[in-house]
Amino acid sequence: MKRSILAVGLMSATLPALAAGPDVNLAGTFAISLSWYEQHNDPDIDTTDVDLENNGSNFRITAATQDVGIRAFAVYERGASNDRQGSDAEAVREFFGGVGGQYGTLVTGLKATEYRLSGQRLDPFYNTSVASFDGGFSAEGASYGLSRLTTGYASNTVAYTSPVLYGATVNVATFVTDNDSDDGVGDEPDFAAGIGYANSDLWGLDAGVQVLDINSNVVLYAPQAGSAVRAHVSFGQGLWTAGASYELIDADFLTDPRQYAFLSGSYQLFEALRLAATAGMVNAGDDDVATPDGVGGSLGMFWDVTKNLNAYWALRYVTLDTADNEDNATLAAGAKFTFDVDL
Repeated sequence: MKRSILAVGLMSATLPALAAGPDVNLAGTFAISLSWYEQHNDPDIDTTDVDLENNGSNFRITAATQDVGIRAFAVYERGASNDRQGSDAEAVREFFGGVGGQYGTLVTGLKATEYRLSGQRLDPFYNTSVASFDGGFSAEGASYGLSRLTTGYASNTVAYTSPVLYGATVNVATFVTDNDSDDGVGDEPDFAAGIGYANSDLWGLDAGVQVLDINSNVVLYAPQAGSAVRAHVSFGQGLWTAGASYELIDADFLTDPRQYAFLSGSYQLFEALRLAATAGMVNAGDDDVATPDGVGGSLGMFWDVTKNLNAYWALRYVTLDTADNEDNATLAAGAKFTFDVDL
């Protein structure tokens, strides 16, 4: 009997050590909307349609383990289409790994850039059917006034983020090109750098500057042989939030740099109901390349039906200065279910 008790005790002490392994988390989003949109194409074509659209649905798996002050982790995210079989929406979006500790975090793989994330955080309508970086209809991505660099991902990423020091952080990255060309075009790596500052005691201030130096096609939607700079700031305290972004994007094929300006705000009207609004402007100067020059914005409300279920109703209207798609409008109603489970 004593031997049995001793054996059980030894097994109880040993099993936790044997079972120890990475912490694994599964998260995901199922998002869909019913939308009506109208696009006036100069001179003769008007497009009006009603669509049931997927709004950036996805699955995300995170595995992490920590020992002697070092955290190692890997992240895999894949899009999920609920409206089209074989859609590009089902592509792998992020797959990266890294290590972090008191000296900062180093990651490598396929990942969203800090440039993108600094704009995405400002946009209450990101991945809804009123988002549209170019003023036309889109079922996911960034709102008008944010460049296309606020969508997409960058492959071959090697990125470092510093620890927080007096509220400030620094990030640097390179994106190694796979192009073996020796003609000097697209065969050099891209680079990124940024600095941010956050202070929750100063009305929730979060501000920073992000820079991209673009030499290849590794950063998705980036113009080859160019550069991009974003300055951003946001505040949020209690019931309200407000944010702003300004981007200057230049490339060898552009006559003038493109300018993108974006404002956003939200207000918690009731415990479960939040109002949101954005305004955007795009200006390309005398650029000969067709651009989505104009002004526009979105207005909507978000209702927390349950802890994990959110519904929204929104309107977007954009007036463009280009020859086609002059006035575009979208009305949308959608729902998003999210889950987050430790496995």
